[in-house]
Amino acid sequence: MIIDFHTHMFPDKIAGRTLDYLSGIFGASPFADGTYTGLCNSMGKGAVDISIALPAVTKVSQVASINRFASAYTEGPVISFGGIHPECENYKEILKEIKNLGLKGIKLHPDYQNFFADDEKAFPIYQKCSDLGLMIVFHGGYDPMCDVIHGSPKAFAEIHKKFPDLTMVLAH
Repeated sequence: MIIDFHTHMFPDKIAGRTLDYLSGIFGASPFADGTYTGLCNSMGKGAVDISIALPAVTKVSQVASINRFASAYTEGPVISFGGIHPECENYKEILKEIKNLGLKGIKLHPDYQNFFADDEKAFPIYQKCSDLGLMIVFHGGYDPMCDVIHGSPKAFAEIHKKFPDLTMVLAH
């Protein structure tokens, strides 16, 4: 079985313009059109059995709509994670809802969310994810949209020491 553990998809309504924006930044053409259907078609070409879709919540105001969209993909060929922003004051309720929706974890992107992965302000989210059995996929390392690395190997090692029961996946 082949699992692609780091994919992205967007609602059909915004997929095209989102990919145009990201393509301009990264200087690369996407392999698919950014939609669920496009991701499934791409999976077929690459003999991928399951894709894990990871949303990047860049604003607190996006949390509810992103998690609503993600909740439609809890099983099947595409399994989506949920999203939260470190500035969400009601993080406990959001994370409980993510769990109740059947999502297996969340994606955090320290660069796009403008926080350092080992910043104590994020620790309550890590603890609550650990308590709920939600894994966290972190974007780590360099990102061309940022001049600073917000997620270093050293930072993730410290997080692991402080939250040994938290399941973490480090991307990049």
